[in-house]
Amino acid sequence: MHFGMTFWLDDDNEFCYSPTFADNTPDKSNWGYVCEWDTIDSTELDKLFAIHRHLVLNKEAANV
Repeated sequence: MHFGMTFWLDDDNEFCYSPTFADNTPDKSNWGYVCEWDTIDSTELDKLFAIHRHLVLNKEAANV
């Protein structure tokens, strides 16, 4: 969990997020697309790229 959020790739490989509850479950009733974020600094952007890379590699490994 990063940014207090849970991240995943949807069926169309869109980068999605939702807030994460204290018990580590995602609040998927409040989900959205990362591309809709208005502001982000370079440090956060580096972390988001790392998260996205991890998700892509995991999805590819699952499809092998």
